[in-house]
Amino acid sequence: MDLTSDEKHLLERFRSLGEEARDELLSLSDRLAAARQKQKPPHYRDLIGEEVVRRERGQTEVRIPIRPFVLNRSGVVHGGVICTLMDEAIGWAAYDSLGEGGHVVTTELKINFLTAATSGILTGHGRVVRQGKHLIVGEGDILDQEGRLLARGLGTWMITSPAS
Repeated sequence: MDLTSDEKHLLERFRSLGEEARDELLSLSDRLAAARQKQKPPHYRDLIGEEVVRRERGQTEVRIPIRPFVLNRSGVVHGGVICTLMDEAIGWAAYDSLGEGGHVVTTELKINFLTAATSGILTGHGRVVRQGKHLIVGEGDILDQEGRLLARGLGTWMITSPAS
């Protein structure tokens, strides 16, 4: 097979990566391919490997694996990834509290980072604290796979469409 100079350059760069980075790129490629097969563009949740483990009215549990691309320059999970997991955990709880046809958007999210994580699985637990006519207040925790509390959050979601 004849390769273009760009393709040869990419192949050389891929071969020069460490094994862990090559595995991560292949994993990302597999997740993108799976998302393409669903006939829809990949969602951010697909790219970070989010799994919704439990959804009950007003309570949820979501997980993401810690992969090299979610680490910051110091080698710990980037704060933005923790924020995303917190937003997803509480956001799903708020969404599910409305019932069929309801929709919410995050209007405010405050997070206290308590300790760092470098490997394993992160689990986010979200709970609705109070639901009003226009706003939902929720809280959440992010735990590492040993159950250590990494972050605690509190946020507000605006109801954009009430349940039908």
